Amino acid sequence: MAKLKTQYEYKNGRGYTDIPAQTAGEELERISDLHGTLTASCVVDESRDADAPLHGAFEWDDGIAAEKHREQQARVLIGSLVSVRVGDVASNEPVRVYVHIQNEYRQLDTVVTNKDYKEELLQKALAELQSFQRKYRLLSELAEVNAIIEQTQIRYAQMQIQTETRPSA
Repeated sequence: MAKLKTQYEYKNGRGYTDIPAQTAGEELERISDLHGTLTASCVVDESRDADAPLHGAFEWDDGIAAEKHREQQARVLIGSLVSVRVGDVASNEPVRVYVHIQNEYRQLDTVVTNKDYKEELLQKALAELQSFQRKYRLLSELAEVNAIIEQTQIRYAQMQIQTETRPSA
């Protein structure tokens, strides 16, 4: 039986402008078939040649790449930090300290008390929930979770409509 051709797209319209999604998908499939697995290391190794289909996806200037890597490490560090309210019995679960809002990291305590920041964070949270739904839609075991996400999205949309139609003071 012939293998069906897969059509590739970048999720959420994101991607590499100089590398079509179809090219990237087919090359990743080739690399996976060649190595029997797909790892970041395999992809980089197979993309080193300037003529490789995915070569343009990577920064090959080591000085620039090193700086970008350090910036990514900083993002991971910032995103990994959590706080626990010592002595607060009702809320002793770890909570992220910083969230990425308006192209910089802000303390979560500040974000939830600022209307604009909070709205952006809420939009990001809803987008992440939609992403979760798309990623795991084939798992019937998560049908209830997906239904709750759907209900939350509907309630939020209704709240937005009510806010927009409310007369200004």
